[in-house]
Amino acid sequence: MLAFLGTSVVGCPACHLGPRDCTTQPPSQTRGISFKAPVAPGLATLVVAYSLRSWRAKSSSTKLGLHKRRGWNSHRSLAVAAHAGTSVKEFSTADGRRVHVFGDDEGIAATLVAQVAAAAREDIAEKGAFSICMPGGFGPADGGKHSWAVQALAGLANEALDFSKFHVYLCGERLDGQEGYDHVRKAWADACKVPLEQIYGAEEGMPAEGAAATYTAAICMQDENVISDSPEGLPAVDMMVLDLADDGTVGRIRPNSSEANALGSEQVVHAIEDGAAEAVAVSLDFMSASRRAIIVANGQAPDTVIDAALASSNPNAASPAGAVRASSTTWLCHASSMAGGTEDSQKTGSAVQMLD
Repeated sequence: MLAFLGTSVVGCPACHLGPRDCTTQPPSQTRGISFKAPVAPGLATLVVAYSLRSWRAKSSSTKLGLHKRRGWNSHRSLAVAAHAGTSVKEFSTADGRRVHVFGDDEGIAATLVAQVAAAAREDIAEKGAFSICMPGGFGPADGGKHSWAVQALAGLANEALDFSKFHVYLCGERLDGQEGYDHVRKAWADACKVPLEQIYGAEEGMPAEGAAATYTAAICMQDENVISDSPEGLPAVDMMVLDLADDGTVGRIRPNSSEANALGSEQVVHAIEDGAAEAVAVSLDFMSASRRAIIVANGQAPDTVIDAALASSNPNAASPAGAVRASSTTWLCHASSMAGGTEDSQKTGSAVQMLD
């Protein structure tokens, strides 16, 4: 049906097979949902609309039952792993976001790995799959650094998990390379033997609009045991992991950008056509639709940025990190970025409650 809309699922040019069967192309050409020719002008919007209509059409009494069984407001898996690292302080905001403050990076990394592992173990046991979306922000090609959180997940190799059930997505990617995709593989996915066809990157070399459309389709057309839908009807991964940049950026969503201002539009993936290179970025709405979200603030962002994010009673474009409100949202923060942080948050209007 996607071929009818113009995305042309054409298969490998050498063997004419799809990505799950092709053995003649390098891994970079077999990732994602299919091989695709460029999307014809104007058809990208049709693909997105078709995907979202199909997604919402999948809602049924069976899926509603799945929501009830899995418990959208449950903190079971995260609570089990909350104390994997030694935290200096723990508190929750008035809107239910949980904050753990650590004295070192090791504590943050250990807790991140433990929480992801606990969630994966729970979901694989319940539904046979686990979907996770990785930072994929502004890396070396943009003058930044590789994701610290992605690198920290190397610790997953020490966990007894069925990685054949993992489905890995990226929060964003430049379209002139596969930097985020390669970093995920090198940091942990290859060592853990996550199947390559279950690491979903954006289509390299496509126009931004077409790449956003096909990535939206890759998300929305996924089996419901992999990506369910949120109570609001948006596709929901099981776990969203985000790095907090020094200016409050998460994924590829910068403060007060057009993508940040699209909050509430229910768009899944943004096409970014300004700047040095075209890119795609998953939306703040998609981030918030996830079942669980972990935001890692390991000292890159100043305390003023974290305070603003935690103090924000209403999600807004000025603080993309503060706009992420998943069913269960956890912040893992370095104490160096929380100088007076809990007190400042209280002063700016975000009532906090110490966790037991």
